[in-house]
Amino acid sequence: MGLTACSDDSESLTLEEYFAKMDKIDKDTNVLIDESFGSEKAGEVFDGFKKAVAFARDEIDKVDPPSEVKDEHTKLIAAIDDFDKGLDQTGSVLDRNADLGTVEAIYPDDTAVEEAF
Repeated sequence: MGLTACSDDSESLTLEEYFAKMDKIDKDTNVLIDESFGSEKAGEVFDGFKKAVAFARDEIDKVDPPSEVKDEHTKLIAAIDDFDKGLDQTGSVLDRNADLGTVEAIYPDDTAVEEAF
């Protein structure tokens, strides 16, 4: 019995399909972020926000970008990873019972993520 080589018959995403997937991830992430702000306690907001960032990172990582945007896609993932490290630092000094303003005061810079997205 011989082995048959498996080939991937799936075609690359078009730019339009890629941006549609990225837009859906963005919208789904924004829903999670909005839900996280349903609390006034810094710890609960932070946990929800961290969950939203992890969701976005995981979903974006699953997308196989077309070659035209592969570098930008890779930069976006790196920017999210850096932002997540900043969130970890924020979480390490956050008073979880403080009010929401505490989170906003020590929130890491997300400029790189915004620019990459």
